[in-house]
Amino acid sequence: MFRYIEEKHFGLIAEVNVEQRGWKETFEQSDYAYRHRFTYLQMPILTHIYFGNQRVKGFFNAGPEVGYMIADGVASNFDYNGAAGLEYFNENSRHIEQYTLDIKNRFDYGISAGVGMELGLNQRSSLLLEGRFYYGLNDVFSNHKTDTFSGSSTMSIMVTLGYFYRLK
Repeated sequence: MFRYIEEKHFGLIAEVNVEQRGWKETFEQSDYAYRHRFTYLQMPILTHIYFGNQRVKGFFNAGPEVGYMIADGVASNFDYNGAAGLEYFNENSRHIEQYTLDIKNRFDYGISAGVGMELGLNQRSSLLLEGRFYYGLNDVFSNHKTDTFSGSSTMSIMVTLGYFYRLK
């Protein structure tokens, strides 16, 4: 994370983050389990608005974020490619198309916003705690009328604990 503050109560933040998103499925009355995980390299550029004194500051961050999916992984204790042939899925009328869908968009973009506080430790360092929400504007899977999903944009909630060291 790089933070540039030139004005009183206002600055800019640029970050490079590795973030994992995805979903888990559990199945009632069954031992089946499925997890799909996407790993993204994310780069937010955020407006940083802060208030308080040198010792304790509150802040609000908001701005655009772009990312690229660098990995895509599935963990399952059943053959998800052949799930249509499993009795459990047929008896319970489960939708199974999402297990074998191809990734359409590895590129992601969206909006982030978060609030937090910063505790000044001395003249050159501080501790930071932030909660942030990300809403993606691009779909991971295809979303035409005939496709499985009408939308597949990503969302995430992040909690960050950080240490800042002032260079100058």
